[in-house]
Amino acid sequence: MKKIITLTSLACVPFVQADQLQNDIAAQIASQINEVMVITATAGQSTPISEAPASISMIDVDMADKVQMSQDLGDIIFNIPGISVSTNSNGSRSVNMRGLSNDYTQVLLNNQRSHSGEALWRGDDNVLSAVPSIAMSHVEVVRGPMSSIYGADAMGGVVNVFTKKHNGSAEGAISIEGQYNIGDEGGNGEQLGLYFSTPINDTLSWTVFGNYLHLDETFYEDTPTSSKLRARDNYNVFNQLDINLAENHQLGLELQLSREDQQANSVYNGRTLDQNRDKQAVRADYQFTMENGEFNANFFYDDFQVDYLDNPTANLHERTYGVDTQASFYFDQYDVTFGATAKQSSLTGNDIFFEGDSIERTASGIFAETNIALTDNTKLTLGGRLDDDEQFGSEFTYRAYLTHQIANGWSIKGGISTAFKAPKMVQTFADYTAIGCGGRCEIVGNEDLEAETGTFGELGVHYDNNNTRASVTLFNSDIENIIEYVAVNESLQTFGNIDNATIKGVEATVSHQFEHVGIEASYTYLDAKDNADETRLKGTAEHEATTVINWYATDSVDVFAKAHFRSNVIGELGQNDVADSYTTIDLGMNYYFNNDLQLKFGVNNLTNTDVSDPITYTEVIRGTTAYAGLEYAF
Repeated sequence: MKKIITLTSLACVPFVQADQLQNDIAAQIASQINEVMVITATAGQSTPISEAPASISMIDVDMADKVQMSQDLGDIIFNIPGISVSTNSNGSRSVNMRGLSNDYTQVLLNNQRSHSGEALWRGDDNVLSAVPSIAMSHVEVVRGPMSSIYGADAMGGVVNVFTKKHNGSAEGAISIEGQYNIGDEGGNGEQLGLYFSTPINDTLSWTVFGNYLHLDETFYEDTPTSSKLRARDNYNVFNQLDINLAENHQLGLELQLSREDQQANSVYNGRTLDQNRDKQAVRADYQFTMENGEFNANFFYDDFQVDYLDNPTANLHERTYGVDTQASFYFDQYDVTFGATAKQSSLTGNDIFFEGDSIERTASGIFAETNIALTDNTKLTLGGRLDDDEQFGSEFTYRAYLTHQIANGWSIKGGISTAFKAPKMVQTFADYTAIGCGGRCEIVGNEDLEAETGTFGELGVHYDNNNTRASVTLFNSDIENIIEYVAVNESLQTFGNIDNATIKGVEATVSHQFEHVGIEASYTYLDAKDNADETRLKGTAEHEATTVINWYATDSVDVFAKAHFRSNVIGELGQNDVADSYTTIDLGMNYYFNNDLQLKFGVNNLTNTDVSDPITYTEVIRGTTAYAGLEYAF
C-alpha cells in the first residue's frame, strides 16, 4: 500500500474559513503549497501534486462540503473540470470523465477498489454514496486513463476517497440534514451521518462510519401521475479494525454493509418499480514496511444482490473474490513498483435466464512502474500492465508521462497512455432482460460485444503562486469499439460497439483567494464523436462550466453562490432524445457556533430549471430544493 502523507494545508481548495486566523491560514497555505502530497497518480510513494504524473485534483472535503448540499461523492467532486455528474430516474448518479461514463471510472476507498457492478448495466453507484462527507478526509481525482496501474475499469480516470482516522485519541462527528423540494411534487428527504474513530490499546484501533438517506418519490409538477425520481432508502455501515501485528507489520480488517430500497408507483405506461440492492464487502489488508520500500496484499470478497420485487425474473446475485498485491522499492533518484491482481466473478439469477447455472469470469493482471528523477525539476514515469480476461484474452497497456517545474510556480505536464476494458458480464449475456428508459423499454445483452481499447494523450500547463492557481489541459482520446446503447426499436435497447471514436477537449480552471472573498471557476470543452458518421457520442456535453463565489462575511458567517452550465446532451437511452442545455444557481450560508458546531442552509436550483422529461428520461434534475443541516464534531 502506498504511503499516505498527512495533508497539512488546503492547497488545492481555493477557499479558507474566514475567522480570526484567516490571514495566518492563507499564509500557511501559500508557504506549503509545494508540500501537498498525492498518491493516486503513481503506483509507488506519494508525490507533490505539482509533480504528479497525471491531471489530478485534491479536494479537502470539509471545505467543499460548506458550499453545497452533499448528498454523496458526486456533489463533492462536482466542480472539477472534465467531470460531469448527472442523475437518472432511479436516483443513481453517473460520474462522467472526459466523455466516458461512470463504467469507465474506478472509485477507490482508501486506495482499495470496489469490485461490484457486473450485475448492473448502468453500473453500481453505491460507492458514491457509501461514505458520509463527515467521515471523508480528502478526495483525489485523476482525469484520464490509469489502466496501467488500476486495470480495465480506470479507462476514464480514478476517484480515490480517503477517510478520517484518529490521531491518537478518540474523535467523531454527527451530521443531520433535511431537504424540502419546492419545485416538484414530493421529493422531500433527510439524511444522517456518523463517524467515530478511537484507539483501543497500543495494538488495536477501531473506526466506524455510516449514513442513512431517505428521499420521497418525486413527481413532475406538470405531470403528477409520472414518477420523476424513485423513492429511496439508503443504508451504509463501514467497520475497520487496524492491528499492529509487530513492528512494521500492520493488518486491516474491513466490513462494509449496504442496502438501498427503491420504489416508483407511477412510471411510464403505468408500470411500478420496486428494487432492493444489498451489498456485503469484506477486506483483509496486510502491509509490511521495509527500510527502502513496502509490500501490500489485499484480499477481498464482495457479495451483491439485486432484487426486482416488481419483476423477480430479473433478480441477479453477483459474487467477486480475489487478491491485489504490490511491492515498492525506493531509491535516491527513482522508485520501482511491481504488482499483481487476480479475481473471479460469478452471476446467478432466475432459472428463466440462467437455467439453474451461473456465469463466471476470471481476470488477472500484472504491472510494473518506475518514477525517475531526470533532473531536480524533471520527472519521468514509465509503466506497463498485462491484463488477461478469460473471455476477451490478453492485452498490454502502457503509460509514459513527463513533468517539468519551470519557475515561479509554473509547471508543464504531458503524457501518452493506452487502456483496455472488457464488457461487463451482464452486457454480454444475450438471454438476460432488465427494465430501462424509466420503464418504457427493456435492455438486453449482446454476446457479440468486443473489448474496448484506446490511446490517450494530454498536455497541460499549471500555475500555483500564493493565493492564485490556474491550469489549462488539452487532451485527446482515440477509442476502438467503445460501447454505447443501441435502439432496436422503441421498446427494446441493447449494447453495441462503435468501431472508432475520438474524444478531445480542453479543461481550464482558475481560482483566487482575496482577503474576504474566494472565487473558483472551471470550464470543459468536449468534442466527442463517432468517426464513422461524425455524430456526437451519447451522454456527452460540448460545454460545461461551474463558478463558485464564497464571501467570508464575518468571523462566524460564510455566504456562497454557485452557478453551473451544461450544454445539450443526447440521451444514452431512447431514440436519440436530446436533453436541452441548462443553467442552475445555488445559494447558501454557513454559521459557525464554535469550532465544533456548524449550521448550514441553502437553496439548490434557485430558478427551478428542469430539462427532465417523463417520456425520454434522458436526465433528471431536481426542482428547487431548500435544505438545512447541522454538524457536530467531538
